[in-house]
Amino acid sequence: MMFLARPINIVLASYEAQTIPDALMERFSSAINFGAWSIRWVGALAAGVLASAFGAVAPTRCSPGRWR
Repeated sequence: MMFLARPINIVLASYEAQTIPDALMERFSSAINFGAWSIRWVGALAAGVLASAFGAVAPTRCSPGRWR
């Protein structure tokens, strides 16, 4: 599913650029960035849970850059 993240971001960014007025674009972008940065800890938490449950190899096998 991680291979879909980049195309979805491109589609959503272009949709936002077309629908949101220029006067509100900065505020909207700030709100989106705040939301994205405030939930980044979930990935680290999930990796820690996987490591404690299945060993340190499980999070590295689930990471998006490793498809072996």
